[in-house]
Amino acid sequence: MTGFKLTPGVVPLNLQIKCGARELALRKRCYPRWVAHKRIKEDEAAREIERMEAVLDTLQALAGGH
Repeated sequence: MTGFKLTPGVVPLNLQIKCGARELALRKRCYPRWVAHKRIKEDEAAREIERMEAVLDTLQALAGGH
């Protein structure tokens, strides 16, 4: 890792949105495989994706609809 550090507790909204989008994409890519290998239940995977979509929607709304 680099030595880059943000002020504690400060993560710009645009970076939060990018992180949320990456996390959502990761879940959509990984969860089907995890369900197939019984690492997570299908309904739990769907719930977690739905929740992350809501997080991203909220962040985007706060940013003015990016």
